[in-house]
Amino acid sequence: MNSSASFPLDAHTGQSIASVADLASRIGMPAFDAIRKLYDIHEVSTSRLLMNTAGWAVTSEVMKLPRDAVENQVLTMIRDRFTGHEAIINSLRAKRKVDTDGADQVSVSASGPIAAQCRWCREWHVRESAMWADEWGQVVSADRRIGTRPNWARQSAISALAFGDERMHCLESLTESEFVGLFDIAERYLGLARRTHPDMRFSTLFLNGGPKSASSVEHAHVQIVARGDRHFAYPEIVAARCPPDYWQRLSDAHAQAGLTITQGACAAWVSLAPVKEKDITALSPSVIDGAQFIYRIWRDLAHEGTRNFSLAAILSPGHVTGSDCPERFAQWPKVVWRFVDRGSPEVAHGDIGTMELFGSSIVASDPFIVAGTLQRSAAGGRGTQPAAARRPASKSGKTGRGTR
Repeated sequence: MNSSASFPLDAHTGQSIASVADLASRIGMPAFDAIRKLYDIHEVSTSRLLMNTAGWAVTSEVMKLPRDAVENQVLTMIRDRFTGHEAIINSLRAKRKVDTDGADQVSVSASGPIAAQCRWCREWHVRESAMWADEWGQVVSADRRIGTRPNWARQSAISALAFGDERMHCLESLTESEFVGLFDIAERYLGLARRTHPDMRFSTLFLNGGPKSASSVEHAHVQIVARGDRHFAYPEIVAARCPPDYWQRLSDAHAQAGLTITQGACAAWVSLAPVKEKDITALSPSVIDGAQFIYRIWRDLAHEGTRNFSLAAILSPGHVTGSDCPERFAQWPKVVWRFVDRGSPEVAHGDIGTMELFGSSIVASDPFIVAGTLQRSAAGGRGTQPAAARRPASKSGKTGRGTR
């Protein structure tokens, strides 16, 4: 298809659109009334990406775009007014060049040589803070092993990642303190960003575990997204459709069924209606408390074979000190965690298909069996070692190989 083609919308008005950005700029015109009644469409400027000469040299190799287009990105937000579904469109994400030396390709190995090939380890080290940064700077841990860096291809008004040094390359090998450290630095980054942009009170931290979770980079990292207009689609849909105390009710219902796991002030449950295999929801009073709790849950699920997963920490706007919390989020816990197993890396087909996307989820794992596994672990205090050190044996008796 010719990318410069113009698609007529209305033969009578002569108005035409060639992109969603074009539509966003014209959406107020009478010719687009039918679209406007269904969709909220607007453009959002992202925080500026600052790069020195060395940083731009590296960035231009990957992005293949003019410098101004990378430094000052504009997103198009399209939200269905009735279903709440939202798409965040950034055409620059299609311009990225996959690293040919393997830096951006997911490996099936957790061995040292793989880390040696990783540009995040050898060139874009956490201590190389001057290469590219946000306008408010970076956050680095006291031991300088974990830091933040802006995302080249923005996913929201604020878009960054937290990652560790070469000893934190492989996700499966992270210790509890390293795992928690990633989320701690990510939260501290949000605090620093809000000093410059106080309105950025809606935020989510997420981690893609393994290639089937959409992970395209092998170096372990937590992604950070924040915005000022509203929360992201999933929490907004819950807030719009559910009672204000929905999460508390959900926790109580699963406790009645005997599907909960607790640790201090944190509570988690295995969903009675899972999105996919091993679907866990957790509530925590802080990001650090929740990260410690989720680490143990993830470690125990990894013992049972989980290699690919999606993990999100959804922060309530009430989590932000000094910020007004919208009424629809007034009774939300400080942090809601969602963990979903995405299936075995050894299976060739994907675990989410047409039924999950457009029908109903098809699930093989019984929530009570999953909950029983986690509860027995909690009662017995099983294991403190990283997940990679406790892979289940294969039928042949050899240690199974998993993908990060």
